[in-house]
Amino acid sequence: MIHAGSLLTEVHIEVRIEPYNVQQLDEVIRLSLRAWTPVFDSIEKMMDFDVYRELYPDWRVSQQKAVEDVCAAVAPMTSSALGITTCPVLQEALDRVLG
Repeated sequence: MIHAGSLLTEVHIEVRIEPYNVQQLDEVIRLSLRAWTPVFDSIEKMMDFDVYRELYPDWRVSQQKAVEDVCAAVAPMTSSALGITTCPVLQEALDRVLG
C-alpha cells in the first residue's frame, strides 16, 4: 500500500528474489553506492566540512569494501542468506530520484 496524503492506493508489483551469484558483485556494489549517495550527501551538507572529511574521508571506498566483504563471506554458504531483489517500479523510482 502506498499512502500519499489522504489518498490510499493499493499497488501490486512483482518482486523476484534470487540467490546471490559472485558474478553480480559489481552490480551489487553499484546499487549500494547509488543507494547511499543521497544519504552521505545529506550528512555532508549538515556537518562541518572538516569533521565530515575526518569521519568519512572517502565513504565510497569504505562502502565498496564493506559490500565486497559481506558478499565474500556469504558466497560460500549453501543457503541463500543474501539475495538480489528486482522490482521494476522501485527501479524506476530510484532512477527518477537519483537521476
